[in-house]
Amino acid sequence: MLEIFAKSASEVVGDKIPQGELNMQAILNWAYAILGIVAVIGIIFGAVVWTTSQGDPAKIKKGRDAVLFAVIGLVIVGLATVMTNFIINSGSGQ
Repeated sequence: MLEIFAKSASEVVGDKIPQGELNMQAILNWAYAILGIVAVIGIIFGAVVWTTSQGDPAKIKKGRDAVLFAVIGLVIVGLATVMTNFIINSGSGQ
């Protein structure tokens, strides 16, 4: 089983792995998807804390801040996705 690690990825998988920029774009898209999911979970968490605060100002602030920061993170991930896809696609002539 360890000999699989000694081979290159193209030898193990064949031609199924895109090369160069496309491979970097796929990795970045996966990372952005995971970060987007984390941000949505943060929004849900903050909303639950906020709605279950029962008027406690500290819990309201904690929930509101969690939602705000998660939304800001989601916007940043969206902008990063657009920017990196634009840069990768403009550099590859697509």
